[in-house]
Amino acid sequence: MSLGACDVAAVRYLLGEAALHKARPTPVDIGELARYDRPMPSVADYDTLLLSGPCAGRA
Repeated sequence: MSLGACDVAAVRYLLGEAALHKARPTPVDIGELARYDRPMPSVADYDTLLLSGPCAGRA
């Protein structure tokens, strides 16, 4: 209840979850695929589109 759960199934899970044995996933070596790692693109410049005038190609 202190976690905000009021559903019977959720409370039952939270009371018994400490007894569950959760295996930690092992890291996977991606080898050759690492060359495709790229930083996330910035979308900061998209706000300039909002400042532009009406669309030239308006139908």
